[in-house]
Amino acid sequence: MSEHILERMFLADGTEYGISSFIAGRTGSGKSYLMTQMVNEAVKLPSFKDARIIYISVKNDSYWPKVEPTSSTEKLFKQLEKNRIAVFYPQNADEYENDLDDIIERTFQVSAENEESSFCIIVDDCNVLDKFNSQSRPSKMVTKAAIAGRAFNLKLCLCVHRIGNLPRILNSSLNAGIVMAISPMDNDYSRKILALDLDPYYESLSENQYSWAFVDLLKSDVSLYEPF
Repeated sequence: MSEHILERMFLADGTEYGISSFIAGRTGSGKSYLMTQMVNEAVKLPSFKDARIIYISVKNDSYWPKVEPTSSTEKLFKQLEKNRIAVFYPQNADEYENDLDDIIERTFQVSAENEESSFCIIVDDCNVLDKFNSQSRPSKMVTKAAIAGRAFNLKLCLCVHRIGNLPRILNSSLNAGIVMAISPMDNDYSRKILALDLDPYYESLSENQYSWAFVDLLKSDVSLYEPF
């Protein structure tokens, strides 16, 4: 796996590449598996030695058997004092947005106190978040993390079923993404809104199970890859 891709996706290094990223693909496309393998590769790299990964799963799925999930924000950050990866399980669907906002706010605070560290918050199934769609505005804390996170070595990695689920206010704060099997509607959306032409890759992504493409939003470039 390219070190450059892993850094673009998960490393908050304060550069133009340090802004947020996304992973988009239909249910069953392999998003979670690919994300897990990429994170496992990333934390082995020297550039990630001071990086911390927070994975938030509304489905209460964990792909790191040695990491004990928690539903407590206090325990989550206690774990990050010793571990590179921490997993958070929201317990109340009505509080999912508040839980995420609390974690983002706390991450800003911890980052300000630990300037040598960096943080990536991976939010799985963003589709369930209230007002998380192309026509709406997400919470103030999600917006703050996407727009101002780079200055605090904090980035979001947003996992969605469709590219069109990404709020437009966040588009200019995304540096890169991973695209897997997607809806034909995403081709039109990507071309009109993100200046990305995914049409040449749609058939391969749809027919070759678990294949994926890396999209460079800063250069409007797409690279197709075989299944991980």
